[in-house]
Amino acid sequence: MELNALEQDFSAIEKIVLANASLTERLENTGILTESIAWDHAVIGVVGRASGMDRDLRRDRPFAAYDALQPKVALYRYGDVRARMRVRLDEIHESMRLIREARRCLPLGRLVTQPTHQPQPGEWALSAVEGWRGEILYVVMAGEAGRIHRCKVRDPSFVNWPAIQWAAPGNIVPDFPLINKSFNLSYAGNDL
Repeated sequence: MELNALEQDFSAIEKIVLANASLTERLENTGILTESIAWDHAVIGVVGRASGMDRDLRRDRPFAAYDALQPKVALYRYGDVRARMRVRLDEIHESMRLIREARRCLPLGRLVTQPTHQPQPGEWALSAVEGWRGEILYVVMAGEAGRIHRCKVRDPSFVNWPAIQWAAPGNIVPDFPLINKSFNLSYAGNDL
């Protein structure tokens, strides 16, 4: 299975990265976002979990098959670039486990069902899903003839951008690209 080969390759690279003392030293204590600042700014996703915020919609408000799959949430408390990297590495392994579990539990039969309700113009719905950056919110309003009248998406980057200013002070200028990329923010996601 391709997933097994992918996991072997990824694990080999991960082992090299984590064994590299100069890299580890460069990432540790760089761009620290404390748990209290993370809570004050309500950060989400990788950034929050690297700062000790034990929140993940897949576990806390399960949707789709997540109530049956029971995702394990990667959590670190030191809030630095290394912690954000470790959350991401752990999530890759967990994603592979979830793919295997979902494939094993996938029921036979139809995967698509017909809608049970035709929304009337002006009716709206709010939903949230855990994306790879964190919680994504959707608001959709129905229009005429079954069309969407309005749709608003809130990307995790919109929430996490203000917190990066608290992770940068006290670091050297060459550390900023590491801090910035460890937050993994999207310029376009901020403007949605």
